[in-house]
Amino acid sequence: MVTLSGILSGTFIGAQGVQGAQGVQGFQGPQGVQGSSGPQGVQGSSGAQGVQGFQGPQGFQGAQGSPGPQGVQGVQGSSGPQGSAGAQGVQGFQGVQGSAGAQGTAGPQGAQGVQGTAGVQGTAGAQGSAGPQGAQGVQGTAGAQGTAGAQGTAGAQGSAGPQGAQGVQGTAGAQGTAGAQGSIGAQGVQGVQGSAGSQGVQGVQGTQGSFGPPTIPASTDTLGSGDTIIGTDNGKLVVITGGLTIANVFNVGENVVIYNDSANQQTLTQGSGVTLRLSGTSLAGDRYIQQRGVATVLCVKTGEYAISGAGVT
Repeated sequence: MVTLSGILSGTFIGAQGVQGAQGVQGFQGPQGVQGSSGPQGVQGSSGAQGVQGFQGPQGFQGAQGSPGPQGVQGVQGSSGPQGSAGAQGVQGFQGVQGSAGAQGTAGPQGAQGVQGTAGVQGTAGAQGSAGPQGAQGVQGTAGAQGTAGAQGTAGAQGSAGPQGAQGVQGTAGAQGTAGAQGSIGAQGVQGVQGSAGSQGVQGVQGTQGSFGPPTIPASTDTLGSGDTIIGTDNGKLVVITGGLTIANVFNVGENVVIYNDSANQQTLTQGSGVTLRLSGTSLAGDRYIQQRGVATVLCVKTGEYAISGAGVT
């Protein structure tokens, strides 16, 4: 564009160069401090909870209440430094052109000089403050466009202007009518749960004993009424036809199997220095073995024997 000052000074300015890419956007400033919350109101005491019934069918949705007034907008925090510029977006549509201002009085047009060749554009200096605008002169005939000079360095970006006020929120639409809620059924009473007992301490596992013989050897004789077991009966099968005394002749772990080979009940007498216990009970003393019954007598500790088996009472 040829300017009046260019005509008067004899210096012509070439066409404006291509605009450079937008500068990097600065970092966003820290968020403003949030105001302190008001004190919470006192909570009322809870009423007793009613019995919960079965859930009824869901009703239609009730009408939405009218929106409450919009709260006062908080004070905007001060702008932080501008962040780095992102990639330039697609250019939007051109807005409506504003109405033209009044044209100033036209000054006399000077003679147009010959346009010289455009020189290389120097580095742009700092922009001075704008002087008052003079009256617009009559536009002269456009000269030939000179070669575009190199684009100068972009000046620093100005600070951001204040943010505009927020627009009024539109009215919310009406919500549909709510249907009636179904009646609540009665809930059954829950029983009280008993407290759990404490678990007992687990005992130490005993050492595994050695394997016995695959068969029980039989004693050399059949014992009649009034006989007594002896130490060599350990680990053997003793056949009786009469009563038998359990004497204190075994060490811990030793045992004897007794078979009543008679049609009558026989008495197993608790000998001197012996406690004869019926296994699985609190009973101790003389025991009885029924006809054709089988009993196992085991020494469990010094002087204490446990008896068990089919037909033993």
